[in-house]
Amino acid sequence: MTAVLVRPLRQLPGTTARRCPFNRDLFQGRPRLHTDLMQPYEYQQDALDRIEAARIGGGDKALLVMATALGKTVTAAFELKRVLEDKPDTRVLVLCHQNEILRQNARTFKDVIGPDLKTGAYFAGWSDANAQVVFASFQSMARGLAEFEPDAFDYVIVDEVHHVEARTFKAVFAHFTPAFALGMTATKDRGDGLRIEDTFGEPVFSLELPEAMRRRLVSTVDYRVITDDLMRSGRVKTAERDVTVSELNSTVFIPVRDEEIAAVIEKQWAKTPNPRTIVFAESTLHAERLAQLLGGVSYHSAMGEGRQLSALASFRSGKAKTIVTVNMFNEGVDIPEANVIVFARVTQSRMIFLQQLGRGLRLHADKAHVTVLDFAANGKRLHMVHEVARGAEGEINPREIEILTDPRVTFTFSEEALQLLDLLDKQSELSTPEGIVDRAVQLFGNRGGQPVQPLDVLRASRSRELPPGPTIVALFANRGERDGLGNFIVEVERRLAIDNAKVPSTQEAVLKAAAVIMAERNLSRPLNRLEVAKAAAQEILPPAAVIEELFADDSGPRKGFENFREALAQYAGLGNEPGLGGQSAS
Repeated sequence: MTAVLVRPLRQLPGTTARRCPFNRDLFQGRPRLHTDLMQPYEYQQDALDRIEAARIGGGDKALLVMATALGKTVTAAFELKRVLEDKPDTRVLVLCHQNEILRQNARTFKDVIGPDLKTGAYFAGWSDANAQVVFASFQSMARGLAEFEPDAFDYVIVDEVHHVEARTFKAVFAHFTPAFALGMTATKDRGDGLRIEDTFGEPVFSLELPEAMRRRLVSTVDYRVITDDLMRSGRVKTAERDVTVSELNSTVFIPVRDEEIAAVIEKQWAKTPNPRTIVFAESTLHAERLAQLLGGVSYHSAMGEGRQLSALASFRSGKAKTIVTVNMFNEGVDIPEANVIVFARVTQSRMIFLQQLGRGLRLHADKAHVTVLDFAANGKRLHMVHEVARGAEGEINPREIEILTDPRVTFTFSEEALQLLDLLDKQSELSTPEGIVDRAVQLFGNRGGQPVQPLDVLRASRSRELPPGPTIVALFANRGERDGLGNFIVEVERRLAIDNAKVPSTQEAVLKAAAVIMAERNLSRPLNRLEVAKAAAQEILPPAAVIEELFADDSGPRKGFENFREALAQYAGLGNEPGLGGQSAS
């Protein structure tokens, strides 16, 4: 292996060299926890065995997916301990995009492996790249990449590996050719559609948040969506009519003033022993404002690193009971004492939502549960929370007041929130063509076989039993040969015919039923439209529109009824008589 070319304590481009020893700084204000009695949990042992199987089985990469608060860094440290016990001279590179995560990882590795582990830092101005285990940020490594030979490290660990698909980060990772690489993340999903599996392969081990909740591996969650007062004030009257998602967002999920947020948080503090609160704010100004109102500290990218470290240390030590952040605690930061999580910002990203929720999920001896106060919920967010709750429990009745009754997993929804979920379920059903057809079949299924008319659809739209007419027209415009409304009616009629067991729904069954009608009436010609309509009203045949679609050919459904009559003439043994395509009732 070629030796790394970086000199110790080299100044990185664009930085000021820092000679404060990295290993001494790691444990300032925090005792070392290493003990030979430290052992992985059962699920971590399972993950370790799978990683080892991939490594000794000839693979060069492994992907570990483990939900926030389950100890994926501890798992990686135990894996490295195995590697170093087998090959003590192994050189290791640990990559991540955030400096605080790297500091935390270094502490954890020393806790697990031992205080004699030789670690170095290649971030935030440190440039000790000659240590056996180097903790490096992607950003610093990108600037100094030319200084490293591709085979400088035998083992590479990438934390928060879902970021590796970013162009700059991917270039750093691709530069190195280690014998083995371990990628770890709490979620493998990315907002841009790129797949980390394309780089690391399918996960060798995956334990995501809902399953972790079911298995009682994380803290109890008491989730409060702040809508109750608004519902009780009468701003939305759900019993009178259905409302749209946009109406719910504008009338129920309305912005709350910072003073109101602070007042609700203070009430929660009175119910929580030794409250330790993390607030996710909308912007740096918002964070500063809330920190002032709550008597806490702020933590955001506009602060220098020194102020950030000071604020975090103050919160970790308990000197500050509240820390307000903006997009800085989404990943990696480990504060197990946190027992109140506050969402004062909107996010539609399920990944970010779970990452932020995860800040309060780690078990701690002094924490009975974590309370979540969600001031930023909207219709989509409420559904997101509900889906996490249902996934955590399994297939429990989603309309129970306490969605999850397991003592380790409790999402509590008020009656008002459940009313909103009912409304949102309805609106969600009406957001796809299939859902709209399902609703129409429910509406028009007991009409004695009468065909659905455009006026019926428009009336149902006006009464909000179906989406607005223009929405239906747009959704169904390309789903057939007719206009949007016509295509919709055809699909509804077809479904009504299929759902009603007495009504034939295949070509052969339709021809057989039509031939029986002809025989009963002593007809020497195929049925016409009027006769088909009468048979449809008696639920003997499907409506003419469905028959048109059923017998359509390349020329489209408008020829379908003529094709039906020609096929019926042959089926009934009438031959190809002239005028079979006629519309007369005689």
